[in-house]
Amino acid sequence: MLLSDLQQVKSNLKEKQHARGLYFYQRNTASWSQKQDRVNREFFSQFKQKYKTLSIKTLKRLDGSYTTDDSEMRDIATTYYHQLLSAKSFSEEDLNKRQLVLETVQQKVTHVMAA
Repeated sequence: MLLSDLQQVKSNLKEKQHARGLYFYQRNTASWSQKQDRVNREFFSQFKQKYKTLSIKTLKRLDGSYTTDDSEMRDIATTYYHQLLSAKSFSEEDLNKRQLVLETVQQKVTHVMAA
């Protein structure tokens, strides 16, 4: 997958998440307006609860079972992308694309921190 494709997919996902959140916000606003109730803590509580449904709740393990544990889901995602980005069967063109992706990703852990 090209870097531009990856960026486009990421951008589309963010747009859809924002649009869905906006939909729930507008729907709840309309509901409260119809009831002629003032916007209060309960309104925002309902909105936040709906918006949380956009997050990833489960991931599938390699054995086919599912997990809901945050640290295990983080490990699964890390392992997946590590394997994806360290595959040995890349062509020269793919290696150049991979390097471009790695250069684009902001480094969070320095060599000093990792030592």
